[in-house]
Amino acid sequence: MTRLAGALAVFTVTALLTGCAHESPPRHSEAEVPTERATPSAPVTDKAAEDEAADVTLTETDEHGFEEALAARRGRVVLVDFWATWCLPCLAGFPHTVELYDEFHNRGLDVISVSFDEAEDHDAALAFLRKNHALFTNLRSKYGFDSEVPFATEGALPVLRVYGGDGELAASFTSGNPDAEPFTPQDVRRAVEEALDALESAGSDASNAASDETGDDV
Repeated sequence: MTRLAGALAVFTVTALLTGCAHESPPRHSEAEVPTERATPSAPVTDKAAEDEAADVTLTETDEHGFEEALAARRGRVVLVDFWATWCLPCLAGFPHTVELYDEFHNRGLDVISVSFDEAEDHDAALAFLRKNHALFTNLRSKYGFDSEVPFATEGALPVLRVYGGDGELAASFTSGNPDAEPFTPQDVRRAVEEALDALESAGSDASNAASDETGDDV
């Protein structure tokens, strides 16, 4: 591992361990938002890249809209990433969320990201999502910075949750909370894999039960 790669890995883990305290977020322009996957400023000319960027959207919602989006994915494992552009640990960890989606979507993983950015930072949040190729469901809380209570998040951002195929919470990861265990990207990956294993096992059991019933009818 190079010194640069090692430094980046240490920063990411440290950021997730410390979290982003729930303090008044700084105002910023779109250009000030760090982008983990951003490339230098050459204009985008590739049509496929333009189409992919257009596929990344950000929708304002409240806690009820979030619950509806979550319920609509029942039967699949869902990873929820609560984040904000003013939260540097969120930006450092977000590429891991994208990586998990890319790797496990075909196995049954869906992702919902929920931004706690203010309305005036909507475009900056969307730009970050597009530059990170976040091709999943992206929501922005209409409450902005004051989303902690309606979305029942505790501690500091980022907050990540894993829901099983039955719609029940399987694992929760909170930053900066002295009452919660510190977590790393590997912990989130492990929780996702365990939920997917359980989903596949449940599907196999259901298939075997159906086969047994068919055999009994013959």
